[in-house]
Amino acid sequence: MMKRYGMCVVLFSLTVSVVQGEDVSDGFWPRRSSVATRPAPVVNSVPSEKVSSVDEPVLLAEPPQNTTENQERDATIRSLAERLEVLESRQKTLEVPPLAVLQADAKGYALKSSDGNFLMKIKGDIHADGRFYLGDDGHRLMDQFLLRRVRPALDVLLSGKFHGRIQLNLITSAPTQLDDAYFEWLTSPLCSLRFGRFKPEVGLENLQPSGVLSFIERSLASNLVPVYDTGAGVYGVLGNGRLPYSLTYGNGAVDGGTGDTETTDRKEVNGRLFVLPFKRGSRDFLKDLGVGLGASRGGGEGASCLPARYNSQGMNQFFVYNGNTVANGTRTRWSPQFYWYPGPVSVMAEYVASAQKVKTTAGAKDNLTHRAWQVSASWVLTGDKTSFDGVKIKQNFDPKAGTWGVWEIAGRYSQLTVDNDAFAFFADPFLSARMSRAWTGGLNWYLNPAFKFQTNYSYNSFDGGAGTVQDQQDRKTERSLFTRVVFAF
Repeated sequence: MMKRYGMCVVLFSLTVSVVQGEDVSDGFWPRRSSVATRPAPVVNSVPSEKVSSVDEPVLLAEPPQNTTENQERDATIRSLAERLEVLESRQKTLEVPPLAVLQADAKGYALKSSDGNFLMKIKGDIHADGRFYLGDDGHRLMDQFLLRRVRPALDVLLSGKFHGRIQLNLITSAPTQLDDAYFEWLTSPLCSLRFGRFKPEVGLENLQPSGVLSFIERSLASNLVPVYDTGAGVYGVLGNGRLPYSLTYGNGAVDGGTGDTETTDRKEVNGRLFVLPFKRGSRDFLKDLGVGLGASRGGGEGASCLPARYNSQGMNQFFVYNGNTVANGTRTRWSPQFYWYPGPVSVMAEYVASAQKVKTTAGAKDNLTHRAWQVSASWVLTGDKTSFDGVKIKQNFDPKAGTWGVWEIAGRYSQLTVDNDAFAFFADPFLSARMSRAWTGGLNWYLNPAFKFQTNYSYNSFDGGAGTVQDQQDRKTERSLFTRVVFAF
């Protein structure tokens, strides 16, 4: 390019010299002596332009190269260089991991470090219920809409080893405005230490999160297990994931109650051993099959160490101790349990026995054992996989895409039997039933992982619990229709 530019300059100089009549015979253009030139005519004493003779060669000048094109080319080169520099800078920035990552997806909202050792996750759920009692001509039971749960929750992980969880329940009618409140030291998968308020692992159904239950309310068997306790515990999984276990020590909770406060020095030990024999096998339909045993032993003395009531499937009291009956020492529970989740089908069963020493202020004493059991099954009609942690939804509700969410049907039978000796001195047979039996059917519609509709119909019958000494009767059968809308994130 420079060579060509130089030649243009030389030729342009020669042309100007020729036009101006200069001698350019210095080797660039030979002079021809045979060519004569004529003087240019003069008009009005103004010299005119030189006119070349016919025989005189005339060299036409090549126009100089367009400088505008050069400027545009240089500007383009500079722009590309700047872009390349920016891209290289961005690449270097991407190679350095960010200090924190903000996550927002179907699993919730979280802020975590790039290495995953620090995490803060915001969660929560809202359960809006409707309760309607059929055939209640005497209006004994109140139809109503209510907020069953409003629970914000916060999970925090520090240094990959220390985990804390707080879950509030903002419903003022709840026994307490606090559900989970604990922290744990995740020493290894084999053994972790937990401190605070948590669910003791005795009953199987009670361990299942309320937001993923196939039924709106838990079965009659959950009347006999502790719901929450306050203390310390050891958790872990042995046998390459096949053998989860727990062992806790706390204040102790009455049947269907919590151990938030302690009125005696007696404490309670709760434990559970569960076996998943085929978890690492090659047959998928057997991987989620498990059997186990939960148990507890503790107790105390006084009225506060007895359960306030046992509730029906329609969430109404059907058994209560007399006012002069108090706890008199040891309380023991045991609960064999089983579940199986082969694909879109689930089966769950558990048995619970709760033995409690009691006495009256008049001096009567006994060791009463109440028993309950439940068996339930569900089927996800759309074929989605279900598990103990809930249905794994593949397609969300989206009419434009031709998808309508996930549908599930469920059925359950549960039964609770009160020790017959309870009606000798400790409970009134005309106010409290000896037995409660409940059939429950459910239909669930999952629009997406965060939103679902539930409908349950329950038929709950009783033995005893009404009438007089002269005319003992059975408590009136409860037929209830419950609905629930769940929003969880």
